[in-house]
Amino acid sequence: MTTETNTQASSPASGALPSGPMGEMHGTSFFGLAFRVLLVAGICLNLLYLTRSLGVRVDLTQEKLYSLSPSTKRILARLEKPLVIESYFSKDLPGQLAQERGKIEDLLDEYVQMSKNLLKVVYLDPTSDRSIEDRARRLGVQPQPVQVSKSGMFTMQEVWQGLRIRYGGDRQKVIPLVPQSLSLEELLTPVIYELVLERKPKVGFIARPNTQPRQQFQQQAPPPAPGWEMVQGMIRGRYDVVPIDLSKGQQLPEDLEVLVLIEPKNMSDWEKYCIDQHIMRGGNVLLFADAADYGFNPYQPFQRQPFQVDLQGSKLAWKQQLQGYGVDWGQHVVAEMLTPELQGEADSFLFGPDGRPNNIERKPMPYWVKVLKKDWSTWASRLTKDPTAMAKLAKELTWGVDPSNPVFGQSQMLSFYWPTDVSLTKELPKGITGETFLRTSPKGVAQLPPQSSSPQSANVANSLQLRQLANSESSQVSLGVQVKGLFPSAFAGMKRPDRPGQDKTGQDKNGGLLVPQDADKPVADPSEASKADASKTETAEQGKETVKDGVQGDAEGPVFEGAPQPKEDKPEDKLPPKLDKAEKQARILVIGDANFIRDDHLSGRFPQWMSQPLMRGMVESLFSRQGRPLFDNLLDWMALDLDLIELRARRNVDRSLDFVGEVSPDEDQDLLKARVATKKWWIQWSNILLPVLALLGFGLLLLMKRMAEKRAFLSSAKATG
Repeated sequence: MTTETNTQASSPASGALPSGPMGEMHGTSFFGLAFRVLLVAGICLNLLYLTRSLGVRVDLTQEKLYSLSPSTKRILARLEKPLVIESYFSKDLPGQLAQERGKIEDLLDEYVQMSKNLLKVVYLDPTSDRSIEDRARRLGVQPQPVQVSKSGMFTMQEVWQGLRIRYGGDRQKVIPLVPQSLSLEELLTPVIYELVLERKPKVGFIARPNTQPRQQFQQQAPPPAPGWEMVQGMIRGRYDVVPIDLSKGQQLPEDLEVLVLIEPKNMSDWEKYCIDQHIMRGGNVLLFADAADYGFNPYQPFQRQPFQVDLQGSKLAWKQQLQGYGVDWGQHVVAEMLTPELQGEADSFLFGPDGRPNNIERKPMPYWVKVLKKDWSTWASRLTKDPTAMAKLAKELTWGVDPSNPVFGQSQMLSFYWPTDVSLTKELPKGITGETFLRTSPKGVAQLPPQSSSPQSANVANSLQLRQLANSESSQVSLGVQVKGLFPSAFAGMKRPDRPGQDKTGQDKNGGLLVPQDADKPVADPSEASKADASKTETAEQGKETVKDGVQGDAEGPVFEGAPQPKEDKPEDKLPPKLDKAEKQARILVIGDANFIRDDHLSGRFPQWMSQPLMRGMVESLFSRQGRPLFDNLLDWMALDLDLIELRARRNVDRSLDFVGEVSPDEDQDLLKARVATKKWWIQWSNILLPVLALLGFGLLLLMKRMAEKRAFLSSAKATG
């Protein structure tokens, strides 16, 4: 009996608390439990505070709104002095702007976190203090009027959102307005980069004047030929732009980072030599090549104009010089002959469904090439039905626009006009590496420049030229390459070319120039020059007797910091030693077109006769939309490597719902509205019912689990009983 009684007392059915930790917990008072919870919470908060500098920041947004690009991180790593960002931000903002302001402040905080404690952000509210407002206006920061809704009424409110960046206490830049958080990094990082560099990279431009178009009437003056002024003007704020003309014997500056060579024509050996020596010094070259010029003439449109690359009598051809660097220039004009069976619904093919050329007012010319961001290796099955040839093509074909290159990776399509073929040589020079990043479709055709590239003729459908193109051998033609390394000199073992204006007698003391560089300045009166020399001599004699602080002055007197330095009696344009070997690594980037950055293609302004209704589609095709950003990327790549390229890769993510997909222009509008309404109805009820069904399903699963546990418990109790 005793044993049975003890067993019942210790069983759970008796209602007594079990011994051990659970029993102790049940016996603990409520206040003791609350104290323990608070103690644990305090320990956690202290740990968070002590490890706040070791925290991990994770950006889960698709656009990476709160992350800095690798370019910005590299630039912030170069900071050596304190950098202060004064943010002139107004605090009272409506809802939409307040959310955008929060994103901007979060991104500025990311700059602080990545700056090794050298960057500080100071927030100033111009609306709270008149002195701050006056200071902001003096700096050029102005408020932006925006429309806001208050109490059901629309009113105008001034919003301040400008930045002042100070580096080291003596250098500063101002951003008058930050439009949105997505563009902040693209605005702020280049400014920081310029302040850190303390000077702008020097870029030289060599651009020959374009061929003058023919006059429509002899009585009228010909309009100015389109040039390349726009691309030079749009980079002057970021670069030190230097126009260069080597035709009179000048030299390239030795501190020139990038030489931009646009459509070289009539090149002398002296010019080729200067370019070669620039490469030997480690200078980069950005070359936009053309094999022919085609003018806009109303009577003979797109006729080939006189074009000569090498000046008559040149000993070294420009094509041969490029081959020595690893670039093969074919001097052909490239056409795109993609058929509709291959291209599908794209708008860049040439021929119609019947195999005849399309109307020029709707379709572009074959010589206006669109380079697409497509992996053409997947199209091998559309080009041939032979399994062996198909496998070979799949290995040979590749992307039209290289997606791995950040310079081109964001471009879906690039337009070029009468481009020329440029590729890598079969065997690159020793120590030189190269890559190709622009190619046509597999139906590209490279041919010698035709006399006429006009699609307009009375019998365009039976044009012999188009038929010849269609029957020509096609391939994936290369349009853009880069080579880099220690280049061999094209003039190694050769005599230095004669300099224009050179005195072959050797008596000229101006570095080989017969005409001094200041020859255009007016010559002073000889008597006045004699007086000046006498005065200078007298001053020098007096200077010899000058003693200051126990130190005798020189002939010119003591020189103070900031005073103009005396000019040496040496020619400023003395020829440097000829370099037969490269001193530093350099890069040469060649694009097989110069027209896509020409002023008329960038602005869309063409001769008046092209405004006719028949020409509207043509003018639309000639407008180079990607010319500006592509040139910016190419130049930044050459001058700054990839330091600023990734900044332009940020894009807004379109999260709008696609209710109907692609819309046919022939679809009835009532049917289209019905499709949209049906899609909205399904989306609306899906958002309502799916969460309810999911919750019911979860509850059903939980109920089934508990019922299964109950049955198992009852079965085990019955078995033990």
